Amino acid sequence: MKSLKKLLIIASVVAGCISADAQHTYSGYFLDNYTYRYEMNPVFGNSRGFVSMPAIGNFNTAIRGNLHLSDIFYKSPDGAKTMLFTNPSISAAEAMGKFGNRNKIGTNNKINILSVGFKAFGGFNTISISASANLEASLPKAFFSLAKEGITNTTYDIKDMFANANAYATVALNHSHDIKQMPGLRIGASLKFLVGVGNIDIRLNEADLTLGENEWIARTNADIYASVTGLRFDKDTYTPEGPNAGRPREYVSGANLDDGFGINGFGVSIRNKPTFK
Repeated sequence: MKSLKKLLIIASVVAGCISADAQHTYSGYFLDNYTYRYEMNPVFGNSRGFVSMPAIGNFNTAIRGNLHLSDIFYKSPDGAKTMLFTNPSISAAEAMGKFGNRNKIGTNNKINILSVGFKAFGGFNTISISASANLEASLPKAFFSLAKEGITNTTYDIKDMFANANAYATVALNHSHDIKQMPGLRIGASLKFLVGVGNIDIRLNEADLTLGENEWIARTNADIYASVTGLRFDKDTYTPEGPNAGRPREYVSGANLDDGFGINGFGVSIRNKPTFK
C-alpha cells in the first residue's frame, strides 16, 4: 500500500511540473543562426558545417497542461521549506480545491544522438540520429484525493483516466540548395527512417477502491492497448465466492518484459518544400 501511495505522489509531482516553461525547437525557427532549423523546414541550410556532440548536442522538451506548481507545492508557514500537497499540515479542503475533474499532462521530448552538417552536392546536407518520447495523460480529481487522503477516506471512484506514451528513433537525411535559374528560390527535402520502440494506450474506465488498514480491494474496468516487443501480460484466475458466485474468471494480474526489449517496427517519410527568400 505504501508503494502505491508513493507512486501516486510521484505522478502528482510530475503533473505539477507541467507549468514550467520549456525551450522547444520551434522557438528557434526565426533565428537565422540556429543550427537545427532544418528540423522544422528542410529548406534551411547553414553557412558552415557542424558536428554535434553525442547526446548533449541538442535536446528539446515541451511540457503542457492545466495545473500549476503552486497546486502541488506549498510553502511552510515560516517560509523555510517547500512541501507537497500531501503534507499533513495542509488541509484536504485546501489542497483538493486546486484540482479540477480533468487534470491534463502532456510532454514531448527529443534528443539528438548525433548530427552532422556539411556542404556538398551543390547545397547543404545534414545527417542526424535522434530519439523521441511523448506522453499524454488525463488524471481525475479522485486520483489526487487518493494520494492526499489515503485510507482516511475508505472509498474512491476513479474513472475516465487515460494515458498514451510512445517512443521511437529517427535517422534523417536532409538536403537543400538554391535554384540558380530562379533567384530567391531555395528547395529542400528530408528523408526519414523511423524505428519504433513502443506505444501504449491505457484507459481506466472505472475503478471502485475500498481501502483498509491491511488490504485494498478494487473493482476495475480498463482497456490497455500495447505495442511493445517483448511485453507479456501475466494472467491469473479468480474464483468468486457465495451462492451466486458463478464460474472462475481469468484476469490480467501484471506485465513483464522477460523476453527483452526490441525494435517494434519501421517506417519511412519524405518531405520536401520550396521557400522564397
